[in-house]
Amino acid sequence: MDLYSYIIHKICHYIISLYVKMLSSTVLLLMLSLFGMNSIILATLLIAMSIGAVHGINALQTCYLPATFSNTGNVSFLAGMLNSATYVGSALSTYLFAVISEKMGWNATIISWIIFAGSGLVLTAICILYLKRKNLTASKL
Repeated sequence: MDLYSYIIHKICHYIISLYVKMLSSTVLLLMLSLFGMNSIILATLLIAMSIGAVHGINALQTCYLPATFSNTGNVSFLAGMLNSATYVGSALSTYLFAVISEKMGWNATIISWIIFAGSGLVLTAICILYLKRKNLTASKL
């Protein structure tokens, strides 16, 4: 298998894993908005499971994806860029969600989480459709 095919193969698996984690996070947050307000235990469980899915996405981005490019000599650069994006996003979201919860309440905060998770789900679905259209995934998708 040549380098290009190897990288495409790894990226396809990566995108499928992202899609599954985005889907689970979105579904869990939707369940939180529908049923979580009735029970603090259920709300805590749904939030914890959603955070677990999002943490899996972060691990994929900062560990798995850069290793895919080990033959190109850009692993450190890519890992650093993705990791810095994670920290910038974390810092911005801390402020953003605090403002949303103070101005509009927790329901709006949960809806904003759903919107962000749903956006990630749509973006990964677009990536999968693009790869299928370009026939870069063979039978993997």
